[in-house]
Amino acid sequence: MRIMTLIAAAAMLTPTMVAAQSRPVSLEIVASGALDVKPSRVSMVISFKGEGDTQAEAERAVDAKMAKVQEILKAENIPASALGETSVDAFIKAATDSAESEDPDMASDAAGSGKPKFSVPDVKQLTVTSAAVAEAVKAKLEAIDVTVGSPKFDADEARILTAQREVKALALRSARTDAEVYAKEMGMRINRVVRISEGGSGPLMPGIQTKLQQVITQGPQAFARMFKRTDGSVTVETSIVVEFELTK
Repeated sequence: MRIMTLIAAAAMLTPTMVAAQSRPVSLEIVASGALDVKPSRVSMVISFKGEGDTQAEAERAVDAKMAKVQEILKAENIPASALGETSVDAFIKAATDSAESEDPDMASDAAGSGKPKFSVPDVKQLTVTSAAVAEAVKAKLEAIDVTVGSPKFDADEARILTAQREVKALALRSARTDAEVYAKEMGMRINRVVRISEGGSGPLMPGIQTKLQQVITQGPQAFARMFKRTDGSVTVETSIVVEFELTK
C-alpha cells in the first residue's frame, strides 16, 4: 500500500516538475551601438600680407601671394570656390585705409631702416571637404608664409540623423547576439522580445557604467575622446535595454 502511495505521489509531482523546468526565463541585456560621422566641411581662416615701398607695390605683392595660394589649391584639386570672404573683411579694409594714410614721418623712418613702407593684409576663409585635405593644404600654405588658423569642423545634420537610427539597429542586433549566448548555455532558445528601453529603469542611463569603466581603465585620454576627435568626427552612439523571454 505504501508503494502505491509513493507511485501516486510521484505521478502527481512529475507534471509540476516538468512545468517548472519549462517555465520561461526572463533575460535583460544592456547593449550599445556606435558609429563615427565625419564632418562634411572643414573651414580655416588664412591670412597673409603684401609689402612694398608704395601702396601699389604692396597691393601687387599681396596679389602675387594670392596667386601662389590659388596654385597650391589647384595642385591639391581644391576648387577656387573654396576660398571665400570672412567676417574680418571690415578689419582688412580698416588696416588698408590705415596703410594708405600712414604718417609721412613713420614712412621716412621705415625707409631709413630698410623696411617696406606699406603693408597690405588679406584674409580669406578656406573650406575643404575633410580633415586630411585641410592638413595637407595647411602645410603647403604655411611653407609660403601664409598663416592658417585652427580648423572648424561642420557636421552634416542629415548624416548624424541617419547614424542615430543606424546605431539603434546595431545595439538591438548586439543585444540579440548576447541573448543567444545565454540561451545556448542554458539549453534554451529566444522565444520573444518582451521590452526595449532607451532610458533604462535605474538612476543611470544604459551604457554609462561602460563609459565610466573606460575612463578608469584607459585614463584621461579616453575621457577626452568622448568629446573631441582630432579628425573632427562625431561619435554617434546609443545604449538600450532589451528584455528577452527564453524557453525550452
